[in-house]
Amino acid sequence: MGLQEGFGADFRVEGGEPVGTDEPSIGARIVTPGYFPTIDIPVLRGRGISEHDGDGSLPVVVINQAAVARFFPGEDPIGRRLVKFTYDPIEQAADAFTIVGVVADVRSRGLAVAPQPEAYFAHAQLPLTDMAIVIRTSGNPLGQVAVIRSELKAVDPDIPVPNVRTLEQVVSDSLDRPRFLTTLVSLFSAVALTLAAVGIFGLLSFAVARRTREMGIRIALGASPRSLVGAIVRDASVLVATGMTIGLGAALALTQVLKSELFGVSPTDPVTLAAVIVTLGATALTASLVPAWRAAAVDPMVALRAE
Repeated sequence: MGLQEGFGADFRVEGGEPVGTDEPSIGARIVTPGYFPTIDIPVLRGRGISEHDGDGSLPVVVINQAAVARFFPGEDPIGRRLVKFTYDPIEQAADAFTIVGVVADVRSRGLAVAPQPEAYFAHAQLPLTDMAIVIRTSGNPLGQVAVIRSELKAVDPDIPVPNVRTLEQVVSDSLDRPRFLTTLVSLFSAVALTLAAVGIFGLLSFAVARRTREMGIRIALGASPRSLVGAIVRDASVLVATGMTIGLGAALALTQVLKSELFGVSPTDPVTLAAVIVTLGATALTASLVPAWRAAAVDPMVALRAE
């Protein structure tokens, strides 16, 4: 199926209220019949472009959901007409195009950009030579390249086929920059988490070790080692919980910086936040529990002479 890459088009809705001071603009694409099922874009209302939409038939257009929300809020756009269409490839289009269908939105400008209003025109009614061909296969797409080239040459030997890519490759190429940034941020995050864990372990181990004499005195006065260990772990837990609460608040505030680089994942992903909290919590528990048990197991007289 054929597709002409998007371009801007100015128009106005027949019988509609003006949108702003200038004529509204919409992303326009020229397609051949069968494009929507080939690319797996569902038709939500009305119909798509068909074989009957030719040069001598009624000029038609199919719009997406974003266009409905922008130009026809709360209305049924089927049957409405877009008039005085002008756009770059052709100086003047037909006087009016009748809306015959509504299709689902497509992030044609990249995953980071919200779907924009778009209109799809029939190639037979607005013929252009600069077109891309979209083919749906049941097997390995790249394995069909030789057959595709052969069929195109049979139609017209002068048709160039300079570049053949799968849609997976197109999507992957569009994610190169976000993928690099995500990898970089993930690396720095892993280093930061490791440094935080090492810092917490060292700080709490040192703090507990300094209380060895205190624990020796308490044990000499009748305190049980278990109760002392519990008290030290509770003190450490309060300290760590306070720090993690402050850090969690700062993390939630800074996640908005990464929002534009995330797709299908919330910037406040609960799984990620829970993993960080569990890691730091387990590190703090180990850092306070191990030296506390060692200090509690030392003979009180030895602990007192150590000072």
